[in-house]
Amino acid sequence: MSLRWKIYALSALVFIAAALRWRSNAVGNALALAVAESDKRALEAITRAQEARYNVENMDDEHLRRIAAKWVRDKNP
Repeated sequence: MSLRWKIYALSALVFIAAALRWRSNAVGNALALAVAESDKRALEAITRAQEARYNVENMDDEHLRRIAAKWVRDKNP
């Protein structure tokens, strides 16, 4: 095998290795993006649940305040 063919073979191997590494990096980046998106959705769901609980607690507080105010008005005409 001549030196020229050895250089061609080595160049082809380097090209194949670079292509495989590029593909591997692309798959890794896609996986990282999917995980980040999943984490973002989970955080948004937790935030919405906390906001809903906070809103329900506020509604309960307002309802209790109205009942107490009515009771005080009834007791003190």
